[in-house]
Amino acid sequence: MLITFIILSVIHLVLSFFMPESPYPGLTKGLPVLFLIICLYSKIGIASNFKKFVFFGLIFSLAGDLFLIFPQYFLPGLISFLLAHILYIIGFSKGARLNPVRAIPFYLIGILMFWYLQPGLKDMAVPVLIYMLALATMCWRASARNFTNNHSFYAGLVGATMFLLSDSILGSGKFRGGFPNEHIAIMFTYYSAQYLIFEAAKTE
Repeated sequence: MLITFIILSVIHLVLSFFMPESPYPGLTKGLPVLFLIICLYSKIGIASNFKKFVFFGLIFSLAGDLFLIFPQYFLPGLISFLLAHILYIIGFSKGARLNPVRAIPFYLIGILMFWYLQPGLKDMAVPVLIYMLALATMCWRASARNFTNNHSFYAGLVGATMFLLSDSILGSGKFRGGFPNEHIAIMFTYYSAQYLIFEAAKTE
């Protein structure tokens, strides 16, 4: 399962690096997440609430992947990923303690990131602020889960944090100017995030 996911991810990253202007990266972008959706539904099952929320979160993530292939659909892509984060938040919150202290570092990062992006946001300021708060909340709720299954806990926490990192790189590139081959960094951290959240659901 992991090997297949890595292969699909590497195919997209290689095509993005060597043929960024071709249509091929767009055709392969969603394949790793589609593979996780199929595996979670058909091989693992979605009997538990956490698995259900991760499953539907992956579906909205796949929709976001497809929207973001086209720059003009940035806002629908943002909304798709926002819905995915809300589903992950609910999933991580099932049976978790409140632990408000654990929210502090993630909201601080989110606020600082919004402050950094703000000069370039213009009419996207409110949607991006809502999105950053959702990202921070997802990380907080992942950090507040109990330790009855350490593997699931750490996979979920690192996965949520990698999502925050990936979207921070994406936002920085879009609103403050990027760096060469930033798409590789965005997608590497994004694929890592999605697999780790999948792993958290698989091993709960």
